Amino acid sequence: LRRLCEGRREVLDKAVRAFVSLVRAYKEHHCSFIFRLPELNVGALALALGLLQLPNMPDVKRLPASCLEDFRPSPVAPASVPYRSKAREKQRQQQLRDREALQRADRDGRGGPKPKRGGQEEGGKP
Repeated sequence: LRRLCEGRREVLDKAVRAFVSLVRAYKEHHCSFIFRLPELNVGALALALGLLQLPNMPDVKRLPASCLEDFRPSPVAPASVPYRSKAREKQRQQQLRDREALQRADRDGRGGPKPKRGGQEEGGKP
């Protein structure tokens, strides 16, 4: 399964969604005395689903290291895995370029004015 994920973005996306769904369902289950996330071997689960690296999830970051010790990241970078569909891959590449340009602009200070959060004035009062 991991070899499939290393070659096909569609399979990788579905594996990541399945992993995130399973971890969230395990965490939010009503029978938390039975389904204890800290006792779930998340590393083995990620390996079984063929993940190339663990997703950025706060729930996974808070787990003890013993839950993650079975997982070994793949040498293949997830961003390098292409879609089989040429049109979809072209769209993904364009989104990556746009995201990179936006990050460069923000880093260089040319990102423009940042929107105010929560309708607050400059002094921090609503």
